[in-house]
Amino acid sequence: MNTELTAGVVGMTVTGLALAGVLAASGVRVLASDLDEEMVNVLVDEELPGEEPGLGALTRKGIAEKQLVLCPNLRRVIRECPVIFVTCMTPPDDAERPGMRFATSIVRQIASQCPEDRVVVLRLLAGIGTAEKCQVIVDEALSQRQADEGEAPTVRVVTMPALYDDGMMIASLKKDGALAVGCDGDVPAALADVLAGLPDCKRRLKVTDTQTAEAAALAASVEYAVGDALRREMAAVFGAAGIQADAAYDVLSAHRRVTRKLEASHPLSPGYGGSRLSRECKEWMAGARDVSVKTPMVKGADLSHDHTVQATARYLKKALKGIKGPVAIAGLAYAPGTDDLRDSPSVEILKILGMPHADIDPGDPKPYRLYLPTEGTQASWRLFACRDAFDFCDGFAKATSGASALIVLGRIPGLRLSPAVKRRMHGNLIIDAVCQFDRQKAEDLGFDYRLLFES
Repeated sequence: MNTELTAGVVGMTVTGLALAGVLAASGVRVLASDLDEEMVNVLVDEELPGEEPGLGALTRKGIAEKQLVLCPNLRRVIRECPVIFVTCMTPPDDAERPGMRFATSIVRQIASQCPEDRVVVLRLLAGIGTAEKCQVIVDEALSQRQADEGEAPTVRVVTMPALYDDGMMIASLKKDGALAVGCDGDVPAALADVLAGLPDCKRRLKVTDTQTAEAAALAASVEYAVGDALRREMAAVFGAAGIQADAAYDVLSAHRRVTRKLEASHPLSPGYGGSRLSRECKEWMAGARDVSVKTPMVKGADLSHDHTVQATARYLKKALKGIKGPVAIAGLAYAPGTDDLRDSPSVEILKILGMPHADIDPGDPKPYRLYLPTEGTQASWRLFACRDAFDFCDGFAKATSGASALIVLGRIPGLRLSPAVKRRMHGNLIIDAVCQFDRQKAEDLGFDYRLLFES
């Protein structure tokens, strides 16, 4: 164990105590405190703030080995710890949104009292922009110190929000969960050293900007909440139909390894799943009706093939209204490297865009140029009825040369934006349905960059 590493944890919630215990077990000397001194005193008396499997044993072990030190005095944590995790509660404010009054009090004290540079790690979430708001508060306190004392240390606020893992926080930190760190630039060296002792840290560490990390954490909770409601519907159908629920859930659990990879490989794709998902969801709802069970979650998801097609086509038509000249379209398949376009919504979308031009004179310029590196042959016969609307190009440069806009409907490995692309195109609109390009780079190049359904 590297006993030279020291970190602070402020906020003796179950989240905070689980983090403190896991870090202590990984070799970090942890000083744990709270705004409320009584919370620390309760822990000294071995009364936990809540239940979590293994929390009591982990806490006692850390204290016994002197790797976990309980500090009623918050000043000691601020004075001795180069990295301080903030895990306080976020009670609702007047608008019934997570409140920041405890968090802002803690980060202000750290900035006002720390003798040297500090890294403040927010292990909490009060909405997207939490870290930025806390950094502003820190900078204000440091500016005051600069004015009063003539100098001030550096305090950097990063975020490491806990993705939904209630009841499994310790297991998540030890081996299973993503370690999402949101920061501007590289992870601060002091924080990287603290996290390095966690098992499989290199693989699990996901570094992004603060707002992305916060949005991902919120999305994880939303996804679980929706999934939980859906699982209750499933349980009702299983029970009413006499299905062996445990065996069915075992199959689903094993398959999630595949679906997680699918999600990662083609997020937001309008071609995802073709009409198979819609057909099988409808069959599920029909089976549920047979056993008199209502399924509002599945129905509410509105996974219909037609809905995906019509909504996307309407959006694209509106976005392209008034644009003169050819439109480049890149990619159709639901996953990179495949030519499978069976029942693909993207193909149907192109049919809607192309049919008004199905009878144009063959010698006239075609309104759409397609760059489809793997699925071109499949697309050519599936779009046969409106083939005169499309020019099939053998390269991205040809498709975008003189184009008034670019639409990306399927991921293409290695496809990037460059100044050359900007010079080739006559227009600057890009509609990226699959997050193919980096928004900041696109905007720096002068493009009007939009994701699907973005105004």
